[in-house]
Amino acid sequence: MIETKERDDDLLTMKEVEKLVTLKKSTIYEMIKRKEFPSQHKIGVRAARWLRREINEWKQQRTAS
Repeated sequence: MIETKERDDDLLTMKEVEKLVTLKKSTIYEMIKRKEFPSQHKIGVRAARWLRREINEWKQQRTAS
């Protein structure tokens, strides 16, 4: 059995981000435009990912305020 551990430098897909933050894709992109959510990192022409660390930091800031 392969054990997967979450690491801060993991790259997350949009679906994974949606599940982690319980927001819809359209809301996430609107928040990115307003600089209220971490920007994605382009990894290809049509591919983008988010760093788990940045999403976790955003979640912590949001719960602290």
